Amino acid sequence: MFKETKIPISEKISVHFLNIETYSPDLIELIKLEIIKVWDGDFSDYNLSHVKSQIKSFFKSKTNDKKLAFVAEFICHIYLRQIGFQQYSVLKNLEEIKAPKKGFDGLYENNNMIWLLESKSAIPDRKTLVNHNDKVGEAYRDLKNKIEKNTSEENKNNPWENAKSHFLHTQKRNDSILKHIKRLSISYENRDKMKIDDYNVIPCSTIYLDCNYCEINNSELEKKLKPLLERYKAKNITVLCINKKSIESFIKFINE
Repeated sequence: MFKETKIPISEKISVHFLNIETYSPDLIELIKLEIIKVWDGDFSDYNLSHVKSQIKSFFKSKTNDKKLAFVAEFICHIYLRQIGFQQYSVLKNLEEIKAPKKGFDGLYENNNMIWLLESKSAIPDRKTLVNHNDKVGEAYRDLKNKIEKNTSEENKNNPWENAKSHFLHTQKRNDSILKHIKRLSISYENRDKMKIDDYNVIPCSTIYLDCNYCEINNSELEKKLKPLLERYKAKNITVLCINKKSIESFIKFINE
């Protein structure tokens, strides 16, 4: 349903290439199963129609770029859940759960390790010939800044407080992860030195191609990404690159 390809780059780096032109019946069924959990947590009491209504309301005040970013991040979440990552964050508006802003796009656990997600998306045009390399790099830099800039006046928002709020909202019980997040939050506020080298990260790139839609050339993109990723300092890196036609299939789904 994702037309995905997974390629190991090294022992600590892997890339996943996804291609979504339209939503197949299997993908729609997966979305029906997952959208409530992604939006509000695995133990949410919401039903599908209520979540659709909340997302439609959320979209009313958003620019097209924000809508593109939302759908891109949503696809990343359902894919990661599908391949076994445990989600400890929610997609719903942070203000609704009274969490501080400027946090990570996703908090996950896999193989007894915490993973941090950042999603970036774009529509290429003649002026901005963006590609997956650009967006993966942007996502990685964003993660690096959020982790490391605790000693800078530029970064007054503690992303670990955001992560803690999301974790608690999911109502999942994992005391070791919660304690670890609390320790990181205290270290951040104490301005202890923090380096991305100690973290597992998931930089994600979604490119919307509209009428120019095509599937990812796996060998070509792997060749371009490899030297970039090998320079990155994270403990482990899982990269998602998604070619997507548009957000129309998602809009149609929430309006049905």
